[in-house]
Amino acid sequence: MIVLSGVALVGQLSARAASGQDVIDPHQEYNVKAVYLYSFGRYVAWPDDAKVEVGRFVIGVLGDSPITNTLKQIAQKKKVAGKPIVIRRFQSHADIHQCHILFLSKDLSAEEERDVIRSIGKQPVLLVSETMGFAARGGTANFFLTDGTIRFEINVQAAKRQRLSIDAKLLSLARLVDGSRSSTTMLSWPTSRRR
Repeated sequence: MIVLSGVALVGQLSARAASGQDVIDPHQEYNVKAVYLYSFGRYVAWPDDAKVEVGRFVIGVLGDSPITNTLKQIAQKKKVAGKPIVIRRFQSHADIHQCHILFLSKDLSAEEERDVIRSIGKQPVLLVSETMGFAARGGTANFFLTDGTIRFEINVQAAKRQRLSIDAKLLSLARLVDGSRSSTTMLSWPTSRRR
């Protein structure tokens, strides 16, 4: 069972391959990504007018992904801001209901990905994927692999557009992407308060 005690642990999480190559065990990979998603929920604040199920923290998964099973395990034992975690699985962007975090699996086409970014627009949804360049294309966060370690990047412009306040501790662990220029740059970000 995966247990996370705080953002410091997230910073230490890695899925290193024994050989040092950028290849890791898929089970371990999705365990790490699921823990990151849970942690994002703890270190991101959504606006008060976010229209999500009252009293629940909803993580959606679009497409088929092994991450769903690990998220369900986390949801059985953990909460976010005192709210039980609910995992919703969607087959297409037309099926998406409101959620706090939406994870897009890597089996989605580029067109489907664009449709999701377009349909979410300025809604306060943390859009997370695992395809190269997703954050630069308008997603909020994206997982990537470097030196056998799973890391993540955050598009600061997308987060602002979606009115999401991201804690400075989480941002300090991310590679920051300025989506307005579609390039990766290090940016300063003010410390935000958790509600």
